[in-house]
Amino acid sequence: MISQIIHLQKSHNGNRTTDNEFTAYKPSDSDKMYVLMFSIDKHKLDKGCDESYIDAMNIKVEPSKVSDYLQLPGFYPAYHMNKKHWVTAILDGTIEDETLKELLLKSRSLVTKKLSLNHHWVIPANPSVYDIDNAFAQSELMYWKQKLNYQINDYVFIYYGMPYGELRYLCRVVEKDVIFNDKSGKRCDEETYICLQMIHFFDDHQLTKKYVSKYGLTNIRGARSMPKELINQICKMYPTLMI
Repeated sequence: MISQIIHLQKSHNGNRTTDNEFTAYKPSDSDKMYVLMFSIDKHKLDKGCDESYIDAMNIKVEPSKVSDYLQLPGFYPAYHMNKKHWVTAILDGTIEDETLKELLLKSRSLVTKKLSLNHHWVIPANPSVYDIDNAFAQSELMYWKQKLNYQINDYVFIYYGMPYGELRYLCRVVEKDVIFNDKSGKRCDEETYICLQMIHFFDDHQLTKKYVSKYGLTNIRGARSMPKELINQICKMYPTLMI
């Protein structure tokens, strides 16, 4: 299983840090670890066990699931870590490899999700200047001027101005720092762009200017971050979005 963890880590372009007998694995773009591997005397995890060294790992789980895991063979309260968010899993064959692999992926996703929690943006679009509806009807991808510090997988809401006056589309940043060259290879302009992928059309038209203003989104004249209060409200209204 240890070799599988190393392979999984490499396949996700992650970083590995070793300190004595502890090895931490982190996403390549973060210093937040999602698994900590080590060897430990099993007696320290379970006083009823004989003294014997085993391999183990701490993995991040949803707080609501901690108690469920601790009811299963091979899981223990997190060794020397926050027991509300982590559990220790032993690597002696008690837990099936597929279960461990799934938990590793979930642990990593919990870390990366936390990192991107505040990366929600809103950009205004003027219908008299650009027909976004027609553009998205032709393709789910659209290039937009890169005015803010967008990152890959950030979420971008598009506010469609009057006469519509509503949050109309939810997109994901799939490319950044894009430049365009003409046929001769000369740069077309000095702008850099992001590529947006449309992932949801708010066809119920509930996110009107008046409605979103109740949750902190007012004066939408330029690209800006989304108020956290509004993000929480949208998640309640559209639970399948998973943003």
